[in-house]
Amino acid sequence: MTLRRAGASRIALTLASSANTLRSLELVSFDFGVFIMPPHPVPSGQTYVGNTVDGLVMRDIRVQGVVLDSTGAGICVEPCRAENTWVDTTVTGNVIEARLAGIMFGLGSSRARIEGATVAGNTIRVTGTANGPGIGLTTGLDSMGARIADVLVARNSIEGSPDIGIMVAPGTTRAQASVLERVRVLDNRVHLVRRGPYFCCQGVVVQAGSDAPGPAKGPPLRYLDDSRARDVLVRGNAISGTLQWGIQLIAGFGGGGRRNRVEQVRVERNVVRSSTLGTGVYLVTGAGTPYKNRLATGNRIARVTIDANRIAIGRSPVGGTPAIPGGIALQGGGDHGRGNAIADVRIRGNRIATSHVGVAIVGGIGPTARGNSVSCVRISGTRVIGTRTEVSVVANQRGARGNRATLGGC
Repeated sequence: MTLRRAGASRIALTLASSANTLRSLELVSFDFGVFIMPPHPVPSGQTYVGNTVDGLVMRDIRVQGVVLDSTGAGICVEPCRAENTWVDTTVTGNVIEARLAGIMFGLGSSRARIEGATVAGNTIRVTGTANGPGIGLTTGLDSMGARIADVLVARNSIEGSPDIGIMVAPGTTRAQASVLERVRVLDNRVHLVRRGPYFCCQGVVVQAGSDAPGPAKGPPLRYLDDSRARDVLVRGNAISGTLQWGIQLIAGFGGGGRRNRVEQVRVERNVVRSSTLGTGVYLVTGAGTPYKNRLATGNRIARVTIDANRIAIGRSPVGGTPAIPGGIALQGGGDHGRGNAIADVRIRGNRIATSHVGVAIVGGIGPTARGNSVSCVRISGTRVIGTRTEVSVVANQRGARGNRATLGGC
C-alpha cells in the first residue's frame, strides 16, 4: 500500500498506544513518516509497550522519517512534565529518504523514559544540508531527568550529508540531568559527504551536555548541566567520507555545560577513512563559546578504551582544519573551559595512517583554557605510518595556560 501526502497532512502515520505494528507500507512526500508519541491531550505516568516499524519505504520525506517524541509533537508545551515511558520499541528494515534526519528518538519531557529499543537493518539517505543526524538518541528541550537505556543500533546503512551519522546525546538544547546508558552501536555503515559551504561531517558522536550555545538564552537562562552518557560500545562500524572526525566523545562542549560525564565507552574494531583532513577518534571536554561566555567546568571523560581500530586520514582540508588533525586526539579543554578532565584512557592495537600526528594528547587549547587535564593514558601496540610524529604530548596550545597532559600516571 502507498500513502501519498494530500492537502495539509504533515504526518503519514501516528502510533499513540501499545502493541502496534506497521509493516510493508510506502510513504511519499510527507513531512514526517511515522510519529511515535503519547495521545492528545498528553497524559502522564503511562507506559507504551511493543511498537514496531518494520519494512517501510519512505520517499521524499521533508523533515524526519521515524520519530519518537515524548512531547506529542509539541502539544505538551515547555516545560513538559509528562512522565511517560516507551518499552521495547523496534525500528527495523526500513528504507528512508529524508531531508533532515532518518530516525530520531527524542525525549523532551522531564523524567520521560525509553527502555529497550532496537534500531537495526535500516537504509537511510539524508538529502538535506547537515541539519540533523542519520540516527539520533537524544534528550532535549527543557527536560529534567530524562533517561534512555538498553538500545541497540546495528547494521544500519547511512549516507548523504547529515551533520552526524549516529548520535548518542543526553543533554541537548536546554536539557539537564539526563542519562543515556547501555547503548550498543554495532556494525553500521556510514558514508557522509559534504555538499556545500557548511560544517560536515561527523560519523559517530557520543556526547553529554553539549550543543550550540543559543538555546541557553531562554527565557529563563538555562545551561546544559549534569548529564551522563555511560556504558556505550561502538564496535565494528565502517565510517567514511569527508569527515571532520570519525568517532567523537564530548562532554560539556559548546553550550557552557558543567559536571557532564561520558564514561565507560569502548571504541573497538571500527574502520575510519576520511578522504579529507580530519581526526579519526577525538575526545574533548569543556570547550566552545557559550552564551554570555559562561565557563564550562567540571566536565569529564573517563574509562575509555580505543582498541584495534583502523584509521586513515586524508591531507586536504575541506570546511576548515580540525583542532587536532590526525589519528587519535585527546583534548582536556578549550576556550571557556576550566577544570575539565580526560582520564583513564587505553589506546591499544590501532593502525593509523596520517600525515599529521598519530596520537595527540593536549591539555588545553585557546587563550581562555585553564586548569584542564589529560592523564592516565596508556598506549600499546598501536602502529602509525605516514608521519614522523607518532605520539605528541603537549600541555598548552594556542595561548592556553595552566593545563596538564601526561602519559601514564595511573
